[in-house]
Amino acid sequence: MGILLGCNATKALVLGAGKQGVGIAWDLLRARDIDEVDLADVSRTRLGQDAGKLANEKLRTVELDVRDRESLLRVMKSVDVVANALVWDLNYGVTEAAVEARVSVVDLGSPSSINRLDQAAKSAGITIIPHCGLDPGIDRILISYGVSKLGTVEEVTVRCGGFPQKNLLPCPLDHKITWSFEGVIASYVDWDDLFEPPTGMGRVTIIKDGKKVSVEKLSGLERLHFPEPVGECEGVYIHAPLDVIANLSLKNVKECYSKTVRWPDHFEKFKTLIEVGLTSTQPEKIDGVEISPRKFVVSHLSRLLQYWEGEGDLVVMPVDVNGYRSGRREALTFEMIDRYDERNGLMAMSRTTAFPCSIVAQMIVRGEIGRVGVMPPEVCVPHEKFFTELAKRGIKIASSHKEDIWLA
Repeated sequence: MGILLGCNATKALVLGAGKQGVGIAWDLLRARDIDEVDLADVSRTRLGQDAGKLANEKLRTVELDVRDRESLLRVMKSVDVVANALVWDLNYGVTEAAVEARVSVVDLGSPSSINRLDQAAKSAGITIIPHCGLDPGIDRILISYGVSKLGTVEEVTVRCGGFPQKNLLPCPLDHKITWSFEGVIASYVDWDDLFEPPTGMGRVTIIKDGKKVSVEKLSGLERLHFPEPVGECEGVYIHAPLDVIANLSLKNVKECYSKTVRWPDHFEKFKTLIEVGLTSTQPEKIDGVEISPRKFVVSHLSRLLQYWEGEGDLVVMPVDVNGYRSGRREALTFEMIDRYDERNGLMAMSRTTAFPCSIVAQMIVRGEIGRVGVMPPEVCVPHEKFFTELAKRGIKIASSHKEDIWLA
């Protein structure tokens, strides 16, 4: 489906018709600066289902396997900006193709190898902005904003999580998924550690007391309290925004970490899966069939942990940036809580992950970024414009900084 467009029409391509890709397309379809949105996916069935949900004359669906380089380039060359909502391991190849097609691209998260394309992107005159989702994404821009308000920064901490609103029925693992369950496991267990003994836990590097230290993932358990109706939650170490610290050239940071937030007891239950080897990728032969424990667990729990139609989720994210301004100690706290949009049927995770990607893609189209090459959002996205756009979509961030009236 689609509409007839003039030669000066602005077209956006969304890669991936999962929950996040559909969220990006939903937002782009409502943008006055975008005349057509091409939603591409390898699955014709998924495209058919999602086209019906989006139902907009500006929408066109494209059956596309991004591993087919020739087809990908042909589609990319017909658009003005690409919003990439594909899985992590496809993103380098997709971005490399974008450089060849000379089209700017925004994504939800990419490997660090994406930085190798910086000079090629500059030569092509395009803008590549990875990590424009929730975490990474909104957190990075909040950190950047907080840093801009302080002379010296000593502490940068993030706590972020998405999970079901309090269920009426019991929920396995006290959690449900808005991404692939493979991605959940990957975030809890380092890729480098997958072939360690099944009881081995992944590790993450954080900054503690001014030094980089390696800590066990799912450690550092912390009880957290959010305003009702959220209430009590738990947070543990999963990753740390150390690259943000480097990108912003911060020299005096003494504390830096990020904790993932879930309902109480979720992490303890998940640790059991790891400890008994159910996240191992080592194949085992059962009744003549070879399969890894992880592959079975992903397949089985991916069905059990799906949200049912109309079930609400929520997202919480406090970000703290502490240090000194004009010689005085200052603590800046930003807190975002977002909930399922019942009216439009949009998950909170889709809103807070997909909308930032759409907003930044639109900024590129409008010429509001004004730079070329590969750059993360913390160094190039204009703070006030970004958060104003989030607020227009009902995503509001409370701030302890009394000057931030545009955030609240």
